[in-house]
Amino acid sequence: MYHIVTSYKFHFFLYFLADVHEELNSLNLLFQKREIDLTGVQSQVRRTIVFIRSRYVNCGPNFGTNSDRLSKFLERHASNRDVIVQGVDADGMERVHQFELHEEPLPNYTTARGDKASCTLTCRSYATELIYNVQLRLGDLERLNGSKLWMPRTWPRNTEARDEECAEHFDSVVELFHASDRVEILPGVDKRLARKELSTLVPVLAGVPKEEQPFHAGLAAILETSDWPRSYPNLVRLWVAVAVLPLSTVECERGFSRQNVIKSWNRTSLCNGKLEDLMCMSLLEYDMNWDRVIEVWRGMKKRRPRRAHQSEVRARKSAKGKEKVVVLSEEEHDDEARADDENSCSSSGFSSSDDEEDGGNF
Repeated sequence: MYHIVTSYKFHFFLYFLADVHEELNSLNLLFQKREIDLTGVQSQVRRTIVFIRSRYVNCGPNFGTNSDRLSKFLERHASNRDVIVQGVDADGMERVHQFELHEEPLPNYTTARGDKASCTLTCRSYATELIYNVQLRLGDLERLNGSKLWMPRTWPRNTEARDEECAEHFDSVVELFHASDRVEILPGVDKRLARKELSTLVPVLAGVPKEEQPFHAGLAAILETSDWPRSYPNLVRLWVAVAVLPLSTVECERGFSRQNVIKSWNRTSLCNGKLEDLMCMSLLEYDMNWDRVIEVWRGMKKRRPRRAHQSEVRARKSAKGKEKVVVLSEEEHDDEARADDENSCSSSGFSSSDDEEDGGNF
């Protein structure tokens, strides 16, 4: 381990990854927001790609220039090959350790020595592949930019330029639903009628104050009017469809992870239906008093877990107060366990049929 930590390539890759993934994390946090600005996502992705490409791909000999960590490491190493590490050991004592970095060959290379040139080549290839994957995974962002169709604060002030830009945004939204060669964009949304309604809705949205023009707020204001089904039904239905498009699967992925933990470890007898309801509550109702929920749950009668062994030896008191040993067969044990479960379910509000549908224990 000491030999690895004191190698030049280890420190080079460490600082490089810290800088690159810090920038990617800002993009990740954007997708975790509950309300995502559709028009701001594309600009953030572009900024991230430009940042990575300018510093690590199209940078010539100045690899990592102006980066937070890698550039400082390269400057220090150019003047002094020694590295000073300060930290606190297990005893709580502050210690300073100084060592000289050594060059170690990179894996899968026959001639690379693990110096700056070979590390730069490897990191440049990594950054290029990273940009490609970001563009591949977020390929629909260009078309999602058509959501500016309903955001007047992004429109130009000139009326002619505004109408041209809104027409371009409308075409982007049509492409988003792969309806360029179809008359019907979505069920009940006619493309020709929606384009005609655009000339009526654009002046209405342009008259809304800028501070009241967020994407969802504008939609809510239009839906509150009583004449929208008659004036622009196709365009508003298209607006609603764009408003609910999922940009991120973060909540879904986290939900599946939570469900897996609950079903595998915490409470395997919880049926899928109740677990799904609880997960929806956790996603939609952030203001819920979970302390009270846990308190009520803990106060419920505990359910006796079923056992998987073939028979069970139980001590029971006879009518005279003496203990006698009764060996239950497998069928008798299953019948008795099922009866106990039904009694506990009826007292706690759960139904045993839910658990049987879910397969019981795993």
